[in-house]
Amino acid sequence: NITDGLDGLAAGVSAIVGAALGVFVYVSGNYVFADYLNVMYIPNFQFGMLRVDSVFGIALLLFMIYLNFRTIMLIKRDEALIKSADRIR
Repeated sequence: NITDGLDGLAAGVSAIVGAALGVFVYVSGNYVFADYLNVMYIPNFQFGMLRVDSVFGIALLLFMIYLNFRTIMLIKRDEALIKSADRIR
């Protein structure tokens, strides 16, 4: 089952991208870090990090809930297949 591993890969990559975007937004909103790293300072942009991370966090949370539901359904299907195979024997 090749596609089964892609779910975790997508979630892991999304978490890394969300964290990186959160750091970039924080640096842009902090005058000291923006000046030190020579990036554009955006006033009152500290709350942008909250928005970026909350969107990624909610997306990952919903994705994990979906994976949990799908895993439970697959386990139940496999249990039903095992029971039906035992009846045939």
